[in-house]
Amino acid sequence: MFRIDLHSHTEYSHDAFTTLPDCVRFAERNGLHGLAVTDHDTTEGAVKLLKMFPKTFLYVPGVEVTTPQGHILALNITEKPPGGREVDSLAHWVRERGGITVWAHPFDPFHRTPHFERLASHVDAIEVANSHVLLYERHKELALRFLSSNRKGVTAGSDSHLPETIGRTYLAFEDAPGNTDELLKWVVQGRGVPMGRRTELRWRFRKIRKQLAEWVS
Repeated sequence: MFRIDLHSHTEYSHDAFTTLPDCVRFAERNGLHGLAVTDHDTTEGAVKLLKMFPKTFLYVPGVEVTTPQGHILALNITEKPPGGREVDSLAHWVRERGGITVWAHPFDPFHRTPHFERLASHVDAIEVANSHVLLYERHKELALRFLSSNRKGVTAGSDSHLPETIGRTYLAFEDAPGNTDELLKWVVQGRGVPMGRRTELRWRFRKIRKQLAEWVS
């Protein structure tokens, strides 16, 4: 079974604490065969990691873009997207550069988007499972219900902000894709199976403590 976490953050995100070496080390230690790094509105860390992962590991650079409608993952992107774009404009920009767009945690009650069902027509895939969502199983249930009547690709990821939680949720495939292009094709086709679990509260508290310590300092 091939396992890839398609949503993670490094210290290049304002709210994450995973160093680049730890990103590599924990991705392998936690049983992954692939990883997408999607820092908030920057590809700086993702690009640096291109030279750090071994060639036997399927690494996908990306970015989590803040749009007026919600958070969109752009996968297989090394260029920082222009800020302030609407979802449809962003999706077009990403496709022009050989990437795909994913609506991140669309059914998280703390990140709900009005008119999501209409706006989702612009993206290539929906994030079904996300470890950082408190109502993990409910989110998964609502996402699968949406996909039962809307043909979209499927992704899953840990949304990790600490190295220890990389791979808490991942997308599983029976076979290993030969390269990134094949992986993205399979994602859009909905061939992957979301697997994993919610991030434990102790890791959430550790992240909060680290953030508070940074603010105080």
